[in-house]
Amino acid sequence: MKHRNVMIGFFLVILPAVIFCLSGCQGSETMASESKKAEAVTEAEISSADTEVSETTMSDTAVAVYYFHGNRRCRACIVLENTCQEAVETGFPSEVANGTVSWTAINTDLAENKHYEEQFELTFSSVIAAKYESGNLVEWKNLPNVWRLTRDEDGMMDYVQREIRAWLE
Repeated sequence: MKHRNVMIGFFLVILPAVIFCLSGCQGSETMASESKKAEAVTEAEISSADTEVSETTMSDTAVAVYYFHGNRRCRACIVLENTCQEAVETGFPSEVANGTVSWTAINTDLAENKHYEEQFELTFSSVIAAKYESGNLVEWKNLPNVWRLTRDEDGMMDYVQREIRAWLE
């Protein structure tokens, strides 16, 4: 009987919450306004940002951290974006200043950003670290553990910074 109650609780509470977040976190429109940098980024802006990185570090390694999201996001999505951005900007201030490390939030619901879904094999909101050498994308990695760390902002910052640091060494 106890086992049955646990299973019913799982299906009524936990499973819908997990499906909700994995389906792109379709939260209220007002939550998106809480984001520090939730503005839409066009392909031209991304291209120019990538060009700036490649010009600054033509013979060096550069790491771009992207947060891909849709139009509507839940509170966890907002926390994830803000914390990852802070991890990049506070963990690598001189690298951000010289273009070796960059942070960009990209709305994949915009038609001009749809190609990123295929390029980075996106199925829902994701944080991707992309490694560039001499301005060319050579490797990328999805950072899925950010989702389990949304309630541990220090842990998330440490995780993101470790991943970036590994590619800069």
